[in-house]
Amino acid sequence: MKKFFLVIFLVFLFSCGMFSKSSFAKELPIFDLGETVVTGTREPTSIKSAPGNVSVITAKEIKEIHPITTGEIIRNLAGVHVLSNGSPGQITMTQIRGSFSTQVLVLLDGRPINIPSLGSADLAGIPPDIIDRIEVVKGPYSALYGANAMAGVINIITKKGDRKEPFKFDFSCGSYSTLKTCIELTIPAGDGNLMLLGNIFNTEGTRQNSAVRQQDINFRFNTPLKNGNLTCSGGWHTAKIGTPGTQPSAIFAKRTLTQQIMGNNEISTPLDNTNDSQGYLNFLFNRGNLTWQFYLTTLQPTYHFQYLQTDFFGNAQMQIENDSSRTGIASSEIRYRFRQTEKSFLTIGATWENSTFSYDQNLFNQATGELKNTRWSAQRVTTAYYLEENWDTGPVLINLGLRTDNPSDFASQVSPRAGLLWKMNKDTRLRVSYGKAYRAPTLNDLAWPADLFSRGNPNLNPEKSDSFEISIETSPGKTFLGRLAYFNENVKDMIAWAPTGPMGVFGNIWQPSNLNELKKNGIEVEVRWRPVERFTLKGTYSSLDATQTNNELVDALNNILTPISRVAANIPRKRAALDLSYNTGLFNILLRGEYSDEKYQYYQNWNNWPVVTMDTKTIPSYSVFDLYLSRKIKLGKNEGNLFFNFYNIFNQEYALNFGSDINDRNYPMPGRSINMGFSARL
Repeated sequence: MKKFFLVIFLVFLFSCGMFSKSSFAKELPIFDLGETVVTGTREPTSIKSAPGNVSVITAKEIKEIHPITTGEIIRNLAGVHVLSNGSPGQITMTQIRGSFSTQVLVLLDGRPINIPSLGSADLAGIPPDIIDRIEVVKGPYSALYGANAMAGVINIITKKGDRKEPFKFDFSCGSYSTLKTCIELTIPAGDGNLMLLGNIFNTEGTRQNSAVRQQDINFRFNTPLKNGNLTCSGGWHTAKIGTPGTQPSAIFAKRTLTQQIMGNNEISTPLDNTNDSQGYLNFLFNRGNLTWQFYLTTLQPTYHFQYLQTDFFGNAQMQIENDSSRTGIASSEIRYRFRQTEKSFLTIGATWENSTFSYDQNLFNQATGELKNTRWSAQRVTTAYYLEENWDTGPVLINLGLRTDNPSDFASQVSPRAGLLWKMNKDTRLRVSYGKAYRAPTLNDLAWPADLFSRGNPNLNPEKSDSFEISIETSPGKTFLGRLAYFNENVKDMIAWAPTGPMGVFGNIWQPSNLNELKKNGIEVEVRWRPVERFTLKGTYSSLDATQTNNELVDALNNILTPISRVAANIPRKRAALDLSYNTGLFNILLRGEYSDEKYQYYQNWNNWPVVTMDTKTIPSYSVFDLYLSRKIKLGKNEGNLFFNFYNIFNQEYALNFGSDINDRNYPMPGRSINMGFSARL
């Protein structure tokens, strides 16, 4: 961490040397607190009047970095930690305030994209070119959104099209044979627009078998109505993704059989891959105070795995597995906003959602010729009703929310939330909030097919949390914004697999159960400052104290589980990020730095069976710096941009995700790399 702050300090001193007195001539806003957001209340509200803290990444900020991935856009937000399995295109999940990715709700234009069978959302399947802005709210929001909004909500809002610049073209290339092309076309349609956007992304990846071939096509049609608006959007995404697995142990004898025979020093397997196909159709109708949304989502991934197992006599046998799954989601929501007074309103809403899931597993034993087919399916139908009351008395705004969710496969849930905003003066705001939230059991947890060793558990309860937060925000003038927040969260009934099922041939059957607890408290600091016209500083810092109490298996013979408290797994205690941006008049220069503290993971040790203990693995702390250079260019009467992105400029070796084994070397992140290109607006 010393290196991180040393570099930042030196760059800051150098930047200060470039400032002249004339630089202070203009007071440009660092952050538009009057900007309208929708995620925190589901209704248009200014940031400064939102009952909870809202972080917004604008189109201008996205354009400044010309990102390769969506995770790159949000990774420096306070309290947000983006986790990736390696090079661009590999699985990318998010944590908020040390949560699991299943406890973060991700929306695309208000449409949840968390997969019901897994519970999480993969950002790798969202091309950054379609994004206009991103809104992030932290804390429990099940009172508004239902399941999985325990730690917060990330709402990705797509582009609407631009009549003034109807044709846009972006091209970039870089390290690892990375190529990205995007064409955006806006067609006038009466008083509205039809936007068409096509995207192709290819990369060979940083390791063998990490190549990605991704194609996306999206559209969005907007048309104004009398006292309202109609939007129809949709898209289709396909990708072929090589999955090399973790980096094996440096000690050959500690590698798995598959890693020893099929892998090498860098990869676990050269043959595993995923073919992903998914599409959606989304309708949004607004008229006056009435809003109606209807969407359809389909996901149809296929998976190929090859690995080695030993039979009873110790002979290696090749297993070839080809799996496919289908997920379908249909949902409708209607809400109405009653304005009670000029500054107070009540919102009521109702939702209906039908999720279906099926999985087809085909396992072929090459040595014996045996083909085993396993199929399972699940369905969840959920109805929900919610209301939100806002009273604005001038200096104080009170927000109350309540939602009841009634799923078909687990017990109904009631989620309350209360928030208070005190406008202490024209520059300072104090926010206090409390809420309860829940994370739904996944369809895999509930319906996993039974065999001799494991099964799903249809009697699972959802994970539940209660959270408290107090924060203060100040914005003296237009060039400074500061935020300080303290939060506390307790999560109970966390789901984990353990031998808690009925007695089977080989002992108690493993199944998911509500076994664990997690307690967290921490602080977050966010600063945005423009001391002079051309220089901008954005900094975040978070400190998190998290303790897990898990029911761990300690005696495999008698299936004894004992509650044991440890430092929470996979959660860095401290994180910091800093963006320094300077416009020379010719170039825009952005230096981004990120520091993350060490974190731990725990693995069962069966070497002294029946006694089972836990081994601890550490991902060391790291500091990573990226440099972004861009320059505007004239294209006749129009303009474009040239950009050069230098990633991991100090070639830091680091990992974000742990591997599945105590001995492997996790999922290595890319070293020093470059991406460059140009964009044209015509």
